[in-house]
Order: sequence, then structure tokens, then C-alpha cells
Amino acid sequence: MRDDTKQYREDKALIDLVMRQRPLSGYRAFWACADIKRAGCGVLVKKDVEAPLRVTRSLTSRARHEAHEEGRVLLLEFSTLVFLNVYAQNNGWTAESMAKRRAWDEELRRFLVVPGEEKDKDAKEEDARRPTRPRAADGCSLKPLIWTGDLNACHREIDVSHPAFFANQKAEGKSGGKSGKAPPIALPPDPDDRGQPGFTANERRRFDALVKDARLVDAYRFLHGDAEMRMTWFGHPGVTQVGKYRGKGMRLDYFFVDDEEVIESCAQATDGVSVAELAERPDRAFFGSDHCAVLLRLKGARGGGGASASRREDTP
Repeated sequence: MRDDTKQYREDKALIDLVMRQRPLSGYRAFWACADIKRAGCGVLVKKDVEAPLRVTRSLTSRARHEAHEEGRVLLLEFSTLVFLNVYAQNNGWTAESMAKRRAWDEELRRFLVVPGEEKDKDAKEEDARRPTRPRAADGCSLKPLIWTGDLNACHREIDVSHPAFFANQKAEGKSGGKSGKAPPIALPPDPDDRGQPGFTANERRRFDALVKDARLVDAYRFLHGDAEMRMTWFGHPGVTQVGKYRGKGMRLDYFFVDDEEVIESCAQATDGVSVAELAERPDRAFFGSDHCAVLLRLKGARGGGGASASRREDTP
């Protein structure tokens, strides 16, 4: 973690202090931090299991000193599996933010999908500098892959609580200045870019193509099928600015694997919580966040007891 400014040193000292307390003292911590704001992602690995062979913080460079400037990538390669944790770029409402989301999706695709053979020399040289999934000659993974994080997109229509509501959302002008509200952001010219970020037709189309082309399995849906109201994010119940999102949710947090045989169980902290209670975003499911925790348990770990991975998000 950076310590080249007073603020960064204070942040690092606080995190180091917390990590020395039980139960966190029993874990190794790996961080990917943004350069320009307090954001990023992290992975905790129990100290009684092997350390990762390689840690990468970029999808565009293998170099250890390279990192995504917004701390969105943390790739850990172990001897038995590859673990990719990301905090995906939000599509946003503007042409600029949508272009950043498309670029993000392309970075993921170049890592997750088997590269084609028709590339020119320059493209192949560029790919050689990027981290890649360990693969056999036939394109199959040499190690199981787990891809997780706040993916900031809904895979399917069933992954939102109110499809029509989210499909018809528009950006609103922000308050401030002498004139009160600023004018609304213009609608995107492409109708498939309209709607709630994370639920636009173009985002879901790219998401679905990526999952299929990379031959990945949604661990939660594999076990729970098309169960409804299985959201991992819910709107705040009491803040005026987002009051229209009260009781409405999106499934934004996922575990994808490339082999369903490794899945023992996958659960969300919202499982078993009534829809009425979810509208209040109870602490027992959200722990003070607007995203709930998700737990994946794997088969065949050391001693036959299985292994687990969980993710949660502590910032709005």
C-alpha cells in the first residue's frame, strides 16, 4: 500500500492496526488500491494455507509494479486455482463513463476468453505482456478459475427486482448553484445504452457473451436456478436522494467458475430474508453496506473439508 503522503500513511497505519487484531491476524492481506480516491479491492488468505504463487493488479500487464489506477483488479494464482477479484467499472450515465465500461469489458474478455489465432504480430506481442489464464493446448483451463466481485452489471432480467423500473431509469440533474438543479443528462443516442447503469441492454448483452465465450458457470444460479428476488444490492431505505430505489434491488455480486464440479455450495446473506425486510436493508444481511455478503464453498480442499471464498462490499 502507498505511504508517500500523510493521508496514505494514516490509512496504512489504521489498516495495519486492524489486521493485527484477531481474527484478521490469521490472514494474509492483499490489496489493490486506487491512486486518486479511497477505493479498490482486497483478498484475505488464511495463513495456514499456501500463499499465492503470483499476485497481479492489472489485466493489461504482468509486471508486479503495474496496477489498475482505480484499484479494480486483484488476480491471485495459487498452485491449484486462479482467483480473480474485481470491482467493475460502473457504466454510468455519460458517453465517457460508458466508453470506460466498454474498455473494461474488453480487458476482461482478453483475459477470460481463449485468444484467437488470427491476430497480427503487434496484437500477439501486446497479449504476451498481459496476464493470462493457465490453459492447455485445447483451450481448457489447467487450473480452476474463480471470478468474483462487484461486477456492476446484472446478467439476466431475473437479476433485478423490478425490470421495468430499472429499464426506464434516466439520469437526473444534480442540485447546486443559483439555478437549483442542473439540466438532466441527455439520453444516449443508442436506445440499448439507456436505463439503469448495470441493467442496460448493451451491458447485459456483453456480459452474457463474455460468460458464454469464456465457458463460465454462475455458481449461485447453478445451485438455485431461477429463484426470484435473489438480489445482492438494495437501495437505501431512508435517504431522500435515492428514495425511489427503496425496496428495489439488483444482483451485482457474483462467483463464476469454469467447472461446476468444484462447487459445493453458494449462498447470499439475503437468502431466507423476506422481501419486506430486505426493503429495510437489515444489518443481518448487509452488515451496514448496501451490498450483501456472498459465500462460495469448494469441493476437494485439503483434508476433504472443502474450501470457501466470500465477498462483501463495505462502501456504497
